[in-house]
Amino acid sequence: MGHNVGLVIPHRDTPEVLDRCLKTLFQALRSEKWADCVQVLVVDDASEKAETARYFESQFAETGAKVLKLIRRHGFTGAVNAGIDQLIRQQNAPSIIGILNSDLEFPEQDGPKDWLELCLDSLEEDHEDVSGKRNAMVAPMLVMPDGDTIQWGGEASSLREPGRHKTGSRKAGDCGARMFVRWHTFACVLIRSDALLRVGLLAPNLRMYCSDSDWCLRARDFGYRLVYEPAAFVIHQQSHTIANELQGPNAQNFRGVLFQDQQNFFAKWSGKLFDALDQGPVEQWLGPL
Repeated sequence: MGHNVGLVIPHRDTPEVLDRCLKTLFQALRSEKWADCVQVLVVDDASEKAETARYFESQFAETGAKVLKLIRRHGFTGAVNAGIDQLIRQQNAPSIIGILNSDLEFPEQDGPKDWLELCLDSLEEDHEDVSGKRNAMVAPMLVMPDGDTIQWGGEASSLREPGRHKTGSRKAGDCGARMFVRWHTFACVLIRSDALLRVGLLAPNLRMYCSDSDWCLRARDFGYRLVYEPAAFVIHQQSHTIANELQGPNAQNFRGVLFQDQQNFFAKWSGKLFDALDQGPVEQWLGPL
């Protein structure tokens, strides 16, 4: 494979969740083949709780990850962009950038390869087809904490429900076909750094929501392909961060941010989305997969 991989994990004030994520991540990547080519950067989005400060002062050093601490709140998009910016400015910049939610866990896979190797293999396969389209991104299957219920199994989108996820049972073999998709959730993705440099960072006016769909649509406009790889799977506690925010003291302000993000996203893309309603299947307006 020969890739240098940088993994960005945005985080805010849930140290127990982050610790579980990091421990299972490094356990999954314990093979010697990753010893010198994977770096993990946690971007702490101006956490405020005392227990978070204590975690970074003590237990975090044992994880093997590095931390970038932001002094003011940036939101998901800003934290991810800050992490990517730091990684790509390095002298030996990663050729692959991963974006991982802090509420992920990385179980043993069903075969001899780990989730990262499976995803990188898929990203490299048919990297450039006869039409000149290149694979820019890959994402694994996302599974709920029961280890079976699929939260993201590729897209099941329609023009009236953009971004809807395929679901089902992993153990029953649902959502088991590798496919090209029109968008990914950025809970767990790997992106080629050259594609990031060409397409750009995540849209800063989409602070918490829709910046993943926006980036994917921009990437497709550049002719890139997005790959879903079901042979790899990770566990995702869906919407853990958003749920915490909506239960916190700033819940009303946070709802306002989510609403504004949706408004900004549809103001940018609604022409392409809704002009297509009379044009038939999705493939006819976003192009063949």
